[in-house]
Amino acid sequence: MSRLFERTDVAGGGARARPAPEGITVLPPGPGICLICCTGTGGRSAVCANCQHTCRQLAAPLVPVTPISLVTPDSALYHLLYRYKASPSVAGPERRALAALLSQFFDRHMPCVARGGVDAVVVVPSSTGRRPPPHPLASVLSEVDTLPPVISCLVPGHHPAGHRRATRLAVSVTAGLRGARILVVDDVCTTGAHLQSAAWALRTGGAATVDAVAVGRFLRPEWPASRAVLQRSSLHRWDPGCCIRCRPDLGPPAGLGPPAGLGAGTELGAGAGSGARRREQVGGGQPS
Repeated sequence: MSRLFERTDVAGGGARARPAPEGITVLPPGPGICLICCTGTGGRSAVCANCQHTCRQLAAPLVPVTPISLVTPDSALYHLLYRYKASPSVAGPERRALAALLSQFFDRHMPCVARGGVDAVVVVPSSTGRRPPPHPLASVLSEVDTLPPVISCLVPGHHPAGHRRATRLAVSVTAGLRGARILVVDDVCTTGAHLQSAAWALRTGGAATVDAVAVGRFLRPEWPASRAVLQRSSLHRWDPGCCIRCRPDLGPPAGLGPPAGLGAGTELGAGAGSGARRREQVGGGQPS
């Protein structure tokens, strides 16, 4: 096996005694819930406007994302995902709490998230590169014993991604990934532009499969589609041991119609890993 995929300790271990804040239940793709990122669609399409926009920008399939929790500006988990990036001496408790949450999730759900298996885990890099490696999330993920090696192979590219701005030049791959099964993890997914740009770079860099997890899927309650999702989510008790890929009581994906406004032959679901199960060919019309 290549040394790239050998486990190394990015950060020293830490006791995992402090529980993470309670999250918000993620609803699986279905009527009103985006096929790709699990945000609200407003009921008009199987795919949200942001994912449609990102698909056009990259002109490539999107990787379906498995969020662990929804987060809002006022949610405790969102604030933890902001604070854990401080220096280890300041953010030690937050990092241990996040490691405990990720351990609980991945211990149970790696087969759900990536049915084809995973050789290595990578983290979506910061868009500016101002933070020296390792990324704080890589340090936290390295403490999850059941995960494969966390590797550093992504760096910011020449044209950084931004809010609703995905680009093929946002991320560069610095190591050979030919045939590797990769899990890419982001701490907070807002529009998906950064995460999908990184996934595109991994696929074109040689990865055989790419699966994606976001710790928090950010929603703004003042937006009608997001408010509808949060209202539906509130009917289900938060359980960090459950995920959208295996929790039947949240309702199976159903009623998926063709996403509006996408050109003939556009492919929204990437044919990689668990994403292959959610692949969709869209026909008819030209981009609007």
